[in-house]
Amino acid sequence: MKIALLLAAVVLISKLAAERLGPEAVLAVAAITGLADVDAVALSVPLLAPATISLEFAAQAVLVAVAVNISAKAGYALALGGGRYGAAYAGLSLAAGALGALALFFL
Repeated sequence: MKIALLLAAVVLISKLAAERLGPEAVLAVAAITGLADVDAVALSVPLLAPATISLEFAAQAVLVAVAVNISAKAGYALALGGGRYGAAYAGLSLAAGALGALALFFL
């Protein structure tokens, strides 16, 4: 039930933000939402394309949410798990993100 409410809230807020403030506002919503959850953005923002925002903005919003979420989790790992664990988590996350970017670039 919580995820359904979060999805509905992200869709509503993203749509209102895009209509009133422009598509760039969806990126801000994605960044804020990414602090807690990527799934809500990944499932809801693409529904706005192409009617409310472009496919490019929808893809960028998902990428922003993923980047913010990974960064937040690396911070949590550093704060809760200590320097060694946090550094390992951040390093592996950075490597995974780089591989994903390479795959996107070459596909």
